[in-house]
Formats: sequence, structure tokens, C-alpha cells
Amino acid sequence: MRRLAVPAIVILASAGALACSPNEGSFKDSAEDFIEDEDGDISAQTGLTYTDASCEEPASTEQGTTFLCSATGSDGQTYDFPAEITGEDAFTLSTPVATGAAPAGSTPPTGASTPTPTTAAAAPATTTPTS
Repeated sequence: MRRLAVPAIVILASAGALACSPNEGSFKDSAEDFIEDEDGDISAQTGLTYTDASCEEPASTEQGTTFLCSATGSDGQTYDFPAEITGEDAFTLSTPVATGAAPAGSTPPTGASTPTPTTAAAAPATTTPTS
């Protein structure tokens, strides 16, 4: 079975679509939109586009709170996107991992290469506050 090697990425994004502090749902909705942006940073860095993004609603809006997103890649695989709230209106999405992929550190199948993870940072997504 072939596994797609996706380089490690860190995406900084903004959840500040509201004039006041975002709530848990703002982070959820913003992350889903950010993942599905066909011309966005994730697509540019992974070479795939993503649809059907679905994120857990974070337990709080406190910095350090984590939540999980998943989406279907244009290669037909489902990917998980670990997310962490990094500021009042910002979050990061880390290394999309194909669902069912071998855990990090496991032995790849015979003949498969082990990818070297890389990290890239992206500019925050821009949003327009509403009044």
C-alpha cells in the first residue's frame, strides 16, 4: 500500500472574523474555511486541495487549547489536522496526517522512503471584522 508523504507544516491563521473576542465556534468555523481555501496556504504547501472540512469545537478560547480537524484531500484520502489556539484570534494547524497512516517512528513498508519533515510558516489569514 502506498502512503502519501506530506511535509510537516505549521499554518498560522486568524479566527478574528468578529469585532469582539472570538468564541469556540469562531475557531471551528475559521479553521474549516482555512483548510478548504483552494488558493490558500495549505493547498500551496501540500499540493492538495481539501473538501468536507470538519473541526471539533474547542473546549475554550484559551491559548494552548487544542482541537482536531479533518478533511478529504484531492487524492481521495482523509486527513487529520491537529490545531492549537495560539492567541486571542489566532490558531495553528500542524502536519496533515492521512487517516490510517503509520504512526511516526514506525518502519515504512519495504521499498518505501522515509520523508524528512520540514516546517514552513504562513502569514496569518486575513479576515474582515464585522461591526
